[in-house]
Amino acid sequence: MALVEKMSHQKIIDETRYKIDSNNSVVIDRTKAMSRKQTRTTDTARKMVQDIEYFLNNIDEYISDNRKVKPDITNVINSIDEIQKKISYVVRLLVSLVSHSEIVIKKKFYDSTPNSKLQNTYWNLINLVIDKHVSEDHRDSVINQLQKTLKEL
Repeated sequence: MALVEKMSHQKIIDETRYKIDSNNSVVIDRTKAMSRKQTRTTDTARKMVQDIEYFLNNIDEYISDNRKVKPDITNVINSIDEIQKKISYVVRLLVSLVSHSEIVIKKKFYDSTPNSKLQNTYWNLINLVIDKHVSEDHRDSVINQLQKTLKEL
């Protein structure tokens, strides 16, 4: 199984030397015209493919479920031994959360405020990651790297 960029999908299918099952090789991101329940996979697609499609198209639901997202984040962060790799991962995670939530990060990070209930959910998770998984010695550095990366996007 491989997740690939939408733009590369057809090229990989055309040029790979392996047989690819067309029921399980689909672009799974939902378009704006599709309803929440519509999918691109068929009933003949493997359950894992259907589950990945659901997960990717309903990421806000996963982020909102603290019983799932908090232990998953903790598990990944705790599995990284090197401090620099851990910091790099945390910065990438925070960039993803901020970007997806569309929270506007102000110059003074903690002055940033969410504008909706969903943004508030993301903001709480962002702060939890910083408070629980970034030591005070590295906090300013992580926030600076986050702000720098967001400006570059």
